[in-house]
Amino acid sequence: MGPMFLPEPTTAIFEESSSGFYEKCQFPNCIGSIDGKHVTIKCPDNSGSRNFCYLKKFSLVLMAIVDPDYKLICVDVGGYGQNSDGGILEESAMGKRLEAGTLNVPKGVPLCDNDYLSSFHSESKK
Repeated sequence: MGPMFLPEPTTAIFEESSSGFYEKCQFPNCIGSIDGKHVTIKCPDNSGSRNFCYLKKFSLVLMAIVDPDYKLICVDVGGYGQNSDGGILEESAMGKRLEAGTLNVPKGVPLCDNDYLSSFHSESKK
């Protein structure tokens, strides 16, 4: 049922998100915002300390990419609570696909054009 409620992100979804981040926040080329959220759980049997986090509780981590309206684009659930967000992203299917270039992320574009740079430099000299 996952694909029904959270379909595979497409290049068009990321491009729309990028446009939204630029319009709302003036962040060029930002295709999404990513963070992890600890979800408290009961200590799993024989889990040792892998789910015990810095918050002094047992947790799993929900890692997500959202658009500028806070709508989910991509989600990974199940990172161990003891791991950092960076470590969880690196080991997640989502992170591995980002690294491999298979998550439908649009091709890069220049941050700005020469006209923009010229206007910025001329204003900074005033």
